[in-house]
This record gives sequence, C-alpha cells and structure tokens, in this order.
Amino acid sequence: MEPTHDDSTNKETDRFDIIPIIAHQIRSPLATIRLSNQTLLENKEQNLTEQQLYLLEQANKRADRIYELTEELLKAEEGTPFARVSDCVANRLESFIDELLNELNVAVQAKDLQVIRSYDTHAQDVSFDASLLSDTFTNLLDNAISYTPEGGTITVTTEYYDDTVVVTVSDTGPGIPPAEEDKLFKKFSRLAGGVEKRRDGLGLGLHIAKQAVELHGGTLRYEPNEPYGSSFVCTLPVTCAV
Repeated sequence: MEPTHDDSTNKETDRFDIIPIIAHQIRSPLATIRLSNQTLLENKEQNLTEQQLYLLEQANKRADRIYELTEELLKAEEGTPFARVSDCVANRLESFIDELLNELNVAVQAKDLQVIRSYDTHAQDVSFDASLLSDTFTNLLDNAISYTPEGGTITVTTEYYDDTVVVTVSDTGPGIPPAEEDKLFKKFSRLAGGVEKRRDGLGLGLHIAKQAVELHGGTLRYEPNEPYGSSFVCTLPVTCAV
C-alpha cells in the first residue's frame, strides 16, 4: 500500500525551509541600501533639502528594521525562538505609534489619506518591548494604508482601563468577508479578498503581529468597522506581563 502524503503539510514545511534562504539573500542588497543611505546622510556636501534628508532618514529606519528581521529569521534557523519579549521599557504608547506613522507618512501622502489620532487624554506609560510591537503596529498601519482607497480615513485610538490599554487601528477599506475572518491570524493564510489579497508575501504578517501581542500577555482581534472597513483591536497590559 502506497503511503499517503499531506500536501498542505509538505507545502508548509517547504515554506519554512525557504525562509532562512530568503533571509540570507536579502542581506547583501540590503547592506548596499543601508550603506548608500548612510553615506548620503553623512555627506553634507550633497546639499540635500530638509525634505530629502527626512525621506532618507525614514528609509534608513525601515532598512535597519528589515536587517533586524533577517537576523531574527537566521536565529530561528539555528533553533533560537523567533520572537520573545526581552526588553520591556515603560514609554508612552502614543509617542511610539506616532513615530511609526511618521515612517509611513510618504505612503499616507501618496494616497491623500486622512489619519485621525484619537488618543485617550488620560494616557499613561505602558511597559512593552518596542522591537516586537513595532512589527505589530507597523503591520496593522501598513495594511490600513494599503487597503484604504485614495482619500480615505485611518483612525488610531487608545483607551485606558485600569491595568490595560486598548489600541484600535481602523480603516475605510473593503473590510474582510465574514467567511474569511477565521483565517486572518493563521500562519501562511491567504484570503480570497481583503487584507492579504494585494500582497505577494507569505501570509505571515498578522500571525506574527498577534504572536507579539500575546507574548506581552495581550490579545489582538478583528472587528468590522461600521459602516465599512476593518478594525484591529489590540489589548495590552499596562505593565508587561513577562
């Protein structure tokens, strides 16, 4: 009798095998990009405008973060956990989110999007690992920007309840079909429509985002944004649970 094979399991294994290879291949061109950016930033004779310097600085920050991610992927290849909370520091979550929005500002302006910051007036310091949560909120904000039509609106809210803070990222995009919602945070999931449809990636973004939040002792869930669009609701303990 011939042994049976689970094609879905084989495909998932293949994807895991190829991720470290991709990480290795990214490092060389990424090093060139980082060096080019740094050379321009340090060379005062280029007479760059304030706006050009700003764009270079934002590009450099994103390149640095991609480099950090490739390092994490290569550690995972060696058996080191891909994600862990290692450096919780008390900070204003709103300032942290504002910095991420600044890095994404070029994409926001390109689509003439309105970004509404509705922050709790009683904001307080929150203890969190900035490296991990930058992946979470960058993913949520980038998705909102990508799938909101030109001239649309993205809203970021924070609300504090005793020992927790709730951060909601909402958009006026197409939303998620109800039948697809249970796939949202699954590893390698690709939706027939909505958040994952536009991308050619591996379908890991929301899975990693949720994992990072849960490592902090929090939760990440999806809600429809009435009358249309998506809302991703992140609940975190004010004091890091790890």
